[in-house]
Amino acid sequence: MRHVNDKTFTNEVVQLDGTIFENCTFDGCRLVYEGGEFGFKPVINFDGSCSFAFKGPAQGAVHLLRYIYTGGERGKQTVTQILSAPPDLDGPFAEA
Repeated sequence: MRHVNDKTFTNEVVQLDGTIFENCTFDGCRLVYEGGEFGFKPVINFDGSCSFAFKGPAQGAVHLLRYIYTGGERGKQTVTQILSAPPDLDGPFAEA
């Protein structure tokens, strides 16, 4: 796993998979995630103009969440609960 520390990314396309980002800032970036391992620790800053692209398995997960969300009030509550949970900083993606 590649480590990137204390870096500011500006107007770049950044591939998340395979990288641990520590104390990084993303300003006007397009962040691409394909479903592989990655990590943000301890604090990551995103400005409001960043965008995200999901490809491969990650795109499938996003589609699943969209289908659940559009499945009525319970579906909306479920997706909101999933997305509102704090990140698992001790989980598999947090370790190098």
